[in-house]
Amino acid sequence: MPSRAANRDAVLGIFNHVISQIEPVNLVQQDIQMVAEHTMRIKHQIIRLPLGKQIYLFGIGKAGVSMVSKAREIIGEKVAGGVCIVPDGLAQEIPDIDVYEAGYPYPDQRGLDATKKIIDIVSNRGPADLLLFFISGGGSSMLVAPPEGVSLQDMIELNQLLMSSSLPIDEINTIRRHVSTITGGGVLRLARDARVVTVILSNVLNNDPWDIASGPTVPDKTNFCDALAIVIRRGFKHKIPIAVLKHLQQGAFGNRLDTFKKILVHERYRDPILLASNETMRKIAVDYVKSYGLKVHEIETPLSGDPSAGGRAVANVLKDVYEENKNDLPICVIASGKCEISDPVDCNLTGRNQEFALAAALSALKDIPYAYLLSANTGGEDGSFHSKYSGAIVSAKTAAQIDEFGIDAIEELIEHRATPVLEKIGATYKNGKFNSNLLDLVIAIASDK
Repeated sequence: MPSRAANRDAVLGIFNHVISQIEPVNLVQQDIQMVAEHTMRIKHQIIRLPLGKQIYLFGIGKAGVSMVSKAREIIGEKVAGGVCIVPDGLAQEIPDIDVYEAGYPYPDQRGLDATKKIIDIVSNRGPADLLLFFISGGGSSMLVAPPEGVSLQDMIELNQLLMSSSLPIDEINTIRRHVSTITGGGVLRLARDARVVTVILSNVLNNDPWDIASGPTVPDKTNFCDALAIVIRRGFKHKIPIAVLKHLQQGAFGNRLDTFKKILVHERYRDPILLASNETMRKIAVDYVKSYGLKVHEIETPLSGDPSAGGRAVANVLKDVYEENKNDLPICVIASGKCEISDPVDCNLTGRNQEFALAAALSALKDIPYAYLLSANTGGEDGSFHSKYSGAIVSAKTAAQIDEFGIDAIEELIEHRATPVLEKIGATYKNGKFNSNLLDLVIAIASDK
């Protein structure tokens, strides 16, 4: 609960409240209900259920198993089976559901074997069956179904190259969708006449469903030519595995089956249901602050671009609202989104939230007495699965504290070495890895004491 003082406990209290509210189990409990024996409501959509035991549940990504577990509890004995694929350490027992751990952020044999289980179930269903997919971030590496001529090792090397690059996520996923038989709407092709309903937690800013786990249950808007063009334009032609390059080239000439397109979608398909997104998370934070009578300024435009520029911009916004409301403090600024570091970096030396917070501390934040700012990833990973921290928490005193150590913080920031600087003054932030990742949240507070 935030106090009237703008302090470390206040920003952490807001962040922790948001994390508790976006837990997948809580979201499913809130938005999925049985409204009759054979009728279910998901958000604002009514889903007619089969009369018999013909419902299959699938969970893909970090939040998949939590969502499926709660959905199985709500639906009950009508569930005939299903599969969940999750990162290491997140598996749990669910009645009637096979749960497998698989490689993340890179594919592995376990993911390949588990994906075959999904393909087997989906391929053998008919018009009376309902396939419910719960999809969240991280699923692209866990759904492993390489096309003919492409090996698992090729997939691993491709993903290592893509994930270490600075490519936007939509370009990464355009390539990945075209080197898979299950993403890019592959489930729709396999399911034939079975009904497919998809529930998603969005970890992308535009909420495009084809960019969440590379869109296994949605028609793809891109083609082989798009994927090959990215490879060539980004200088990857001689870096990706030769088998992948040949596959994309053959696809561009029409010699490979392309991803599933909207024109072919059968009438038993419906658009995915968005359970929660980055905007959802930001609104939760804003409402929580307002519930305690505090003034709040919401930055509605999602954060994107360079994290240092973003940190300076939010610090300037906080300074402006502080100057305008000096007689009515404290005041809170809430922002969310996902900035991107454009250069390849060492995740042990920096992270986008750490750079965001450090840039804020070195700019207008130092001019606001008693100001605090927290920038952190809601999945616990500051830009990389291997990140040591979730983000950073800084204050009006941070710049002066750094100066005491004789550190040129601006130079360190430019060289993407934010972590050692923040560690030196105890400003890094870590709060574990969470099942739900709705990108990054920034909370800043200005107070008069």
